[in-house]
Amino acid sequence: MIVVTEDHEKQDSYSGPTIRLPERVARRRRSLSPLPDYEASQAQYRRDSVLDEKDTKAWHQTKLWRAVLFLLLTYALLTTVIGVPIIVKKMKGGSGPPPWNEADFFANQPQFSSGSMINYEGNHPCNVWSSVDYVHSTRPYSATLQVLIPAIGNVSIRSNATLENTLPSNVIGTFTAEYDSDITDNNVHMSVTLQTTSKALRDSTLICYDDIGADRGLMIFIPRYFENMDSISLDIHVAFPPLTASHRISNFNVYLPVFNQVFKDLSQIDFQNVYIEGTSRPINVTNIQAPCISVKSMLGDICGTYNASKSLILDTIRGTINASITLVKASDHSPPTQLTLDTGDRDINAQITLVSPGKLSNSPQFAGKVNNFNAEVNIAISSDPSTPPVPMYFTVLNNLAKTKVVMDQKFEGTFLTQTKLSTVSVEEGSENHKYDNLFGSDRPRVVVFDQPVSDSRASGWVGWGKKPNQVMDQSHVEVISSLGPVELNFGPT
Repeated sequence: MIVVTEDHEKQDSYSGPTIRLPERVARRRRSLSPLPDYEASQAQYRRDSVLDEKDTKAWHQTKLWRAVLFLLLTYALLTTVIGVPIIVKKMKGGSGPPPWNEADFFANQPQFSSGSMINYEGNHPCNVWSSVDYVHSTRPYSATLQVLIPAIGNVSIRSNATLENTLPSNVIGTFTAEYDSDITDNNVHMSVTLQTTSKALRDSTLICYDDIGADRGLMIFIPRYFENMDSISLDIHVAFPPLTASHRISNFNVYLPVFNQVFKDLSQIDFQNVYIEGTSRPINVTNIQAPCISVKSMLGDICGTYNASKSLILDTIRGTINASITLVKASDHSPPTQLTLDTGDRDINAQITLVSPGKLSNSPQFAGKVNNFNAEVNIAISSDPSTPPVPMYFTVLNNLAKTKVVMDQKFEGTFLTQTKLSTVSVEEGSENHKYDNLFGSDRPRVVVFDQPVSDSRASGWVGWGKKPNQVMDQSHVEVISSLGPVELNFGPT
């Protein structure tokens, strides 16, 4: 054994880098067969498997899209065949009015006007007198005008007179409108008789007319300034002919301050809208009917018989309201038929009859608001014998005087009576027991009070049988005063 010492240097024959050759690998003997070897066969198999998988997935996706397309076409077909007729049917016959809101309803009441402010523009014929005369009287200078206005569209009789520029003592005016069955043409016959204290005043008073324009009728221009002893007397007469179905008065406008206005029985005239305004003189209506009626004054009384199917307004400030009123509700597509009675220093006396074919919706079919301040209110509300119980909403407000409201035996719903410094009284009519079988049942009529009940406030429910849990589709009446007593009576009116 040779042992190399530490101080012995190793001596190699070559000190440069060396290269190690790779080990010999056994080589496979090449086959002479035309078939692919194992590796090629596996690669071919994997490639074919991937292609088959892609083809299968594509086939499934195509089938899925076909199914989706079929479902969409089926849905569209069913919507067209079934859905569209249902929607059309609801739009035509099943769509009722929007939900009724009491605050919004009274806040958005329409404001009607008869076109009070008129100005002379010189573009209409004026003072085309049929006769001019001088008679021995207080007003000796007279003239007469007659004009025919087609009985279709708008018919107006207006004046520029107001309380600001014309004192009632200077102008004495009378207006009369009536139905005349003896008229054989389709024209409204108008006549004006003018009497003045001087010829100059007669000539300066203009009686104009328009028989072809959109606002057909009379326009009366009274001078703004009078001599101390001057005065005018005007007598206006309007006669409506018998009208066929093709003739309808769209708007009947009357604005005649300081005129006594008399409307005789006009119930046979087909009016769409009637607007009547005055100031200091009475307005008397024998009978008039239209979907919308508005009668307004300042100091004059309002009296008469009115029939409205959409809106009725009787409004004065210091005049009495005495009215017999019929409210009609014929369509469930329209808002409630509304009533407004308003004055401040005179009594309100109204007999109100409600006419409806039946309960058309859960919303009130009639809605009314009555306002007064320093005079009594007496209201009686009843349903026509042909009208079943229908929802209604009425509010009666007063301040200093007595308020009495009577609801007939068909009223069913909630009530509220309230005053601040007086007393309230809620009574059931003494004859209500006669109507216990009114609706084909033996349910008795009862009044159920909410608790607590005090001398100044009472609320509750009145109806037939047991009070329902939900009273949203029933009627409601409120009678509220500040200092005056309140009386609410349920019974025959």
